[in-house]
Amino acid sequence: MSDESPVSFVRYVAESLVRKPDAVQVDLVEANDGTVVELRVDENDMSRVIGRKGSVASSLRSLLSTFEGANDEYYILEIVE
Repeated sequence: MSDESPVSFVRYVAESLVRKPDAVQVDLVEANDGTVVELRVDENDMSRVIGRKGSVASSLRSLLSTFEGANDEYYILEIVE
């Protein structure tokens, strides 16, 4: 992971978790309350990026928050079906 952006970070983690890494898509969308990081994966891999009771998604959101202080941005992770 050479690029230090939230997009490359989320892509790297998601590709490491799923069975179909080629299907991972990550986009940035500007919103009023921050920047939305949209994550799309193959439908069969959704449970891998969400986890039991949302544990993986929650951890990914926590790790994504480390970019907030460095960039004076607020990032919101959305896992899109």
